[in-house]
Amino acid sequence: CNTPFYQQYAQLHYTWFTAPMIFLEMGYIGLGLYFLFFVLCIRLTWRRLKSGEGDKLNCQIAILMAVLCMILMFYNSSLRVESAYMMYFVLALPFLRSNASAMTATTC
Repeated sequence: CNTPFYQQYAQLHYTWFTAPMIFLEMGYIGLGLYFLFFVLCIRLTWRRLKSGEGDKLNCQIAILMAVLCMILMFYNSSLRVESAYMMYFVLALPFLRSNASAMTATTC
């Protein structure tokens, strides 16, 4: 925390937010790709919800979580700490498939 950039802008507390830190680490392209990740999660989950492939509850929760994550990018740093693991897990729920029927067919 002794770089000239930090010394000049430390009073802004940019480390408290996810978006500025991602911008500093990866630039505009990285920030755009990070935001695009959540947009794609919404789109793919919506498609899975409408086609009936995914569980309705998991799809709805994942869409809400993706919107929340886009808000949290600019609100706080929870996407950069341990709590983010739970958020990304919720985003993955619509894409998990139960292989119980496939496993019973192969074991018989």
